[in-house]
Amino acid sequence: MLLPSSLEELALTFHNEPKGIFPYKYVNNKNISLLYEGKITKRKYFSKLNEEKYNDYCKIKIKNEI
Repeated sequence: MLLPSSLEELALTFHNEPKGIFPYKYVNNKNISLLYEGKITKRKYFSKLNEEKYNDYCKIKIKNEI
């Protein structure tokens, strides 16, 4: 391990903007179309995202759509 912590923790340590949240498991699934339109994807498609952070993410996304 070259870096002792996660990218999110390193960004905070160096006072940079934290890494964004992105559903990588969704994009990397060959059985799902990338032309998705609709509500926020399910939590299972986000890597290592706990329920609390997922709920916060949903609130922010819904707020930005209004």
